[in-house]
Amino acid sequence: MEEQKLRELFHRLSVHDKIAQTIQLNGDLFVESGVMNTGPAKDLGFQKEPNFYEIGSIYNVNDHQKLYQIQKDVLENSSHKIPLLFMSDIVYGFRTIFPMPLAQAGSYDFDLIQQAAEISAKESYLNGIHVVFSPMLDLVRDPRWGRVMESPGEDVYTSKEFAKRVVTGYQGEKADYLQENHVAACIKHFAAYGAPEGGREYQ
Repeated sequence: MEEQKLRELFHRLSVHDKIAQTIQLNGDLFVESGVMNTGPAKDLGFQKEPNFYEIGSIYNVNDHQKLYQIQKDVLENSSHKIPLLFMSDIVYGFRTIFPMPLAQAGSYDFDLIQQAAEISAKESYLNGIHVVFSPMLDLVRDPRWGRVMESPGEDVYTSKEFAKRVVTGYQGEKADYLQENHVAACIKHFAAYGAPEGGREYQ
């Protein structure tokens, strides 16, 4: 979309519409997953909300047919016809499963690490995914922490090189940056997330 048209669309959005664009819903609300929602998530009332179709993104719908149907439904019913962004957790592969990041980083084969990220990006892209929540770059400070295996480890240099290669694999080089077969990378997590107290907690 051209910048001018994008600005015009932005000015047509109400405050409610703009807030709705920041909302991300879990894919469990759209697919039969066997998950039983309880507590506050049991009846979120999304289908009753007139602005349900103005949400901005959906997380972890990894079936391309279901993803297509959700996108079609939203575009047919939304007032501003803004397509959804589909996002997914791709920690060690999408369809092809690679070794955990800790093992990848331990190999120090950064060319191979980038190649694995390129394969994951292509598989995600062909499935309709736009953004991946990866790589996980929390520096490990306690081996008891529950997410050690998702990270490249405790070494700053190794983590930096791992991050550079994985993000490049996902997003592409300068010549094909975010073009076909590539996805946007969302590095995680929030600052100091990898500094647990006691190391026994996961989150």
